[in-house]
Amino acid sequence: MSNELGTEVDRFIAAALSPEEQLPAELNKWQIDTYRSAEWAIATADCALAEIAKIDEALEEAISRFRRGAEKAKAQHLATIEFMYHALEPWVRKELDGKRRSMIVAGKRVGFRKLPDSLEIVDEDAAKAWAKEHLPEAVQVVTTEKLLKAPLKEVLTKQGIVPDGVRLNQGEERFYKEDAV
Repeated sequence: MSNELGTEVDRFIAAALSPEEQLPAELNKWQIDTYRSAEWAIATADCALAEIAKIDEALEEAISRFRRGAEKAKAQHLATIEFMYHALEPWVRKELDGKRRSMIVAGKRVGFRKLPDSLEIVDEDAAKAWAKEHLPEAVQVVTTEKLLKAPLKEVLTKQGIVPDGVRLNQGEERFYKEDAV
């Protein structure tokens, strides 16, 4: 199954590297010097972004299919395990005949053990109300702190106060491209 995924991913990568989308051979000497070459550069970048999106989408679909297949295979194996253990339990109980807690079968220890008692809260509100009245140490108040950046930035930019542990990074100028429509 994992071989299918690898083959599929390889096919998508090969398709993405098609010759018509390769960059100029002498990239270090090539430059944009006309409006037409600028349009071509943007269109080429857009095509590359579209191909990346296609590859990501196909990869996610392939991974999803692979996961579904793996989950189905695991479910079948888990059903086999459950069936076998269910079939073994009465036989082991009979063989142990109340005299022992476990035995060795096929190099594996099988048997029965008492699990520790556990507490299940079935009505949180009722249990909490009872505990507040009769056992207050069983009720714990939990609070969390979260540092908000907006007020810190405001005090820094409007009042010039630099709070301890804070630094204002100046926004840098970055090239961007977006649809003009």
